[in-house]
Amino acid sequence: MVRGIMKDKPVADTCIIDKDSIKCNNNTAEFIDKNVFVISNLLSNAIVFQTNSYINIVCPGTEFQELTWGKDKAVLWLFPDFFKDKKLYCICTDAPINYLYDDIYLVDIENSGQDQHVIKPVLRYYSSIVKLLLEPSSPLFVIPSLKPEYSALSIIPYVDGKPLYNATIKSFLKLFVSDADIVDRLSDLLVSGFLSSFIAVSILKGIIGYGTLDVFVSGNELFIETKEFDLIYKKYGKGREIIIHDH
Repeated sequence: MVRGIMKDKPVADTCIIDKDSIKCNNNTAEFIDKNVFVISNLLSNAIVFQTNSYINIVCPGTEFQELTWGKDKAVLWLFPDFFKDKKLYCICTDAPINYLYDDIYLVDIENSGQDQHVIKPVLRYYSSIVKLLLEPSSPLFVIPSLKPEYSALSIIPYVDGKPLYNATIKSFLKLFVSDADIVDRLSDLLVSGFLSSFIAVSILKGIIGYGTLDVFVSGNELFIETKEFDLIYKKYGKGREIIIHDH
């Protein structure tokens, strides 16, 4: 059985998973929880994970493909360039993966069999950010009861009846921004939905090196300066104010 989405790109590394151990040719990876392993310093644009046929591997990549033969499976994941040298969390589970819509999947760790509760406008909005930032065909995985610290751009925890997209965005931003104030304000800006996904993505792409911008915090204000526009974001309690000046 073959499942997934894939374009022609070379394979850069192979990792063999056996029960709760993982060994890679080039990358360093280890299990840190029952269903979670971490790649401490990503060196490859692509990794093939070899494991048992009943195991599913979910990583924060742009594309994936599975090939199953008999009791064995190979799962190929592609990663964006800006994940190089970063710490990434991946999910290793025997839980089924259910396709929802628009390349959005539910990893049913809780075996609830109910997927209709995750179909919400906020999930569609977040999916649009993922696809604009990565690739139009990038998959998004919703995983019930996943610890927020293991989330990533394309992996959303789902706890107590709602996607924890706020925690996911913060986890992603922390890969690139060391200032906690900037992370909090950018995360709040994205989650609030006050900005279109196109402006949000332009901000994120600037942070990860796709464009030119400056980001800094002064008091309760966040300033973002780009070649195309300047943005001032203020938050007072539950109130928010966004000012955008086009150049």
